Amino acid sequence: MDNWDLTYIYKDELEWESTLKKVPELINGVLKYKGHIMDSSQTLYDFYKSCEKLYRTTFNLYMYARLLCDSETTNQKYQRMVSKIQKITDDMDKDLSFISSEMLSVDYDTVLKYIEENKLLEEY
Repeated sequence: MDNWDLTYIYKDELEWESTLKKVPELINGVLKYKGHIMDSSQTLYDFYKSCEKLYRTTFNLYMYARLLCDSETTNQKYQRMVSKIQKITDDMDKDLSFISSEMLSVDYDTVLKYIEENKLLEEY
């Protein structure tokens, strides 16, 4: 039977579990910007980088678990892995729900100025 080579994401399930344990710290790294995202171009940039790390990590955690589960749909361990990361991301979405309203609370010209100051768009 052919399976995906998931070692490009995590070398094994132990590495996945180890990374999963780091997610609360990454969430706290984003939460510290609550009420301060738009204080300056630097805080916007730092906030953006924290979010990027968090979302990339949770995406990789989810994809690894989901692909394992899809390859063996009856494997309860893999189902639990998917459930764990889904629960974490659901809670994370609630915790980080302040982001949109906070970013929308400033004038669009300010956002553009901050982006230009830090060249956020050049990275992508």
